[in-house]
Amino acid sequence: MALPDLEESGCSSGEGSSSGSSSGEESEGPASRTRCYCCSDAQRKPAHVPKDSPFFHCACFQRAVALILTMGCIALVGSFLLKLNSWVGTAVLSTGPAFVIISYFYARHRVSTTARQIWVTFCEAAIWMVPLALVIGEVDTWNDWFSLKDVDVSCSWAVDGGGEHLLKYLSWSANCADLAQQQPSGEPDGSGEHGAYFASWFGKLCPDTRAAAQEMVSEQGGLSGAMLKWVGNSTLHAADTLQCTALEELMLDVAGDIRVTSAAWDGKNVTISNRTDLAQAYEDVFGAIPSLFMSGDVEIGFRARPTTVLHVFITAFLRAGFLEELLKYVAVRRILFKDRVVDCGGVSVYGLAAGAGFATIENIQYALSFGAEVTYVRMIFSIPLHCCTGLIIGTYLGYRKFLGWKCYCLMTLLAPVFWHGLYDFVLMFPDSYQTFAEFKTILVFIVLVGSFVHARCAWLVLDNVCVVDVRSMMAAGLVSKPQFCCIECDCCSYFRHQDEVLQQRSDEVLQRQQVQQLEQQAARQHSEGSGGSESSPDMVVRRSSTAVLARQVTEALMPTVPDCQTTETVCPGCDSGVRAHILYPSSCPHCGTAMPDEVRLGFGSAGAAA
Repeated sequence: MALPDLEESGCSSGEGSSSGSSSGEESEGPASRTRCYCCSDAQRKPAHVPKDSPFFHCACFQRAVALILTMGCIALVGSFLLKLNSWVGTAVLSTGPAFVIISYFYARHRVSTTARQIWVTFCEAAIWMVPLALVIGEVDTWNDWFSLKDVDVSCSWAVDGGGEHLLKYLSWSANCADLAQQQPSGEPDGSGEHGAYFASWFGKLCPDTRAAAQEMVSEQGGLSGAMLKWVGNSTLHAADTLQCTALEELMLDVAGDIRVTSAAWDGKNVTISNRTDLAQAYEDVFGAIPSLFMSGDVEIGFRARPTTVLHVFITAFLRAGFLEELLKYVAVRRILFKDRVVDCGGVSVYGLAAGAGFATIENIQYALSFGAEVTYVRMIFSIPLHCCTGLIIGTYLGYRKFLGWKCYCLMTLLAPVFWHGLYDFVLMFPDSYQTFAEFKTILVFIVLVGSFVHARCAWLVLDNVCVVDVRSMMAAGLVSKPQFCCIECDCCSYFRHQDEVLQQRSDEVLQRQQVQQLEQQAARQHSEGSGGSESSPDMVVRRSSTAVLARQVTEALMPTVPDCQTTETVCPGCDSGVRAHILYPSSCPHCGTAMPDEVRLGFGSAGAAA
């Protein structure tokens, strides 16, 4: 399908194009030059960037302050709604920060982007989390097998110092969990013959809810660190300590439950392999001996898998860094060579939308699992990090399309995976390294700032690329409208390395020039009275089509430097070096002056030379 002719559609730049733009869009350059955004209005003008492209100019600072203040307002509103309705407050705190960041970047690049494409990319990144969850589960299983090892510790407590009471509490917890699993769904917890017997034997009823009772001890006889801490505090008569250094150090870095493996007293040794064994451990060890006649020490064995540095490294850089950033990359890579993505600001914002889509769903998961309070910390650290890495992915893909750099998958993912993995590596580093743990918050903040600096520096490379009014071109029918991947049915676009829009335009221009050259040659031969053979235009078209096919095969086997949708030129308004678009009308990012038609018309000669 041939691309629409922009000149025939009334969308041209340069002198004499003022009819395509309103009077409120006069550039800061010569009066004869006006910005042309093909049916654009004065209220939707692009934000200009300084000519020397500083790292942190005044407008950038103002937007950053406004964004921080808005995030603070989201936190206050969410806290207020959380008191009125927990579900509403959780929804605001979970989704608000990502939408605020998107809205600010959308306002900055409102000419280059469309809200519909942002929403499509946002949703596709969220949907890709479904297959990602399946892959992550397999990676976690392999990582646990590869990098975690069981560690056994044994602790002794005096019988009258809480040892007997601790083992009784552990058996009581296991009995409650067994009882909750065995009871019919309609029978209240703690009731029935077994429940009454155990309550009278221990003097304490099981939890009121069946779910709480089942979560006390796993079927393998394991307790969570928090549960074991609670049992210890309830029985050992010492606040916040289990009076066993080896066990407390193990609990610092434990990954999963802590299993009770044995119990011994006065020559009686009981091996515990599951929850049922733990439930019978107290009776097997002490039997019916009155507490008055007990003496000696109770020895209880524990087994757990403490987190290792290798486990954290694989989790941070492979599970979280690579797989999650690959999800964002896939969501943006699908639309990279679409004709509606013709502005570098747009592809960067779409990358940020992919990061925000992932961060929002992850934020909801954390809020439902750990409570709405966790969203306050994620609002400061995690969500900005996901948006920064998504922005970096979009920017590097912009290098590919608008600068002609060879930024393929691994090259594009290198920086986002590094920052994301480093952030999680610092955050999940084992707490047993106490010196490192003291500075963990500071290091996480430094990593977050580093990712922001990288994203900003990467964007400065594209600051001289001219602006294209995508929204007006879409309204005029010159480019396609955003659709979900299932509607467009273009799964192969993830593996496409050639810009089909640019190549199609190049082939059309090449064929047109060859036909014109043939016609001129035929006219010249006719005027000179030459009797030489003449070739028809159709024959030249067939030859050029064969040449195009041969070139496509060669490029597929031995790809050369990627094609580029921009070319270097000098702005006629501010005399700054810019990269103007060769397919569509564009304007200077510094002063708003429209690029002359010769920039696009020159593309024909470039295509012929190629």
